[in-house]
Amino acid sequence: MLNVTLFSRANCHLCEQAKADLQALQDEIPHTLFEIDIESDPAIQKKYFDKIPVVEVGVYRLKAPFTRADLRMT
Repeated sequence: MLNVTLFSRANCHLCEQAKADLQALQDEIPHTLFEIDIESDPAIQKKYFDKIPVVEVGVYRLKAPFTRADLRMT
C-alpha cells in the first residue's frame, strides 16, 4: 500500500479539494493518507507556505495547483 503525505493547513480550500480527491481515489489506488498541518512546525510552514497543498508519494512531489488526474498519475 502507498503512503501519501498531504501538507496542508486549516481554511485552505485547495487543501480540502486535494484531500477529497485523494479520498475519491482510495478505492482505485489504495493508500494511507498522512496529513501534516504546516502551521504545526515553523520549518515546514516556511518551506511550504506559498505552495500548499503539497502531496508527496515516495520520491514524487506535487505542489498546487494540481488536478485529480495529476494525483492519479503520481
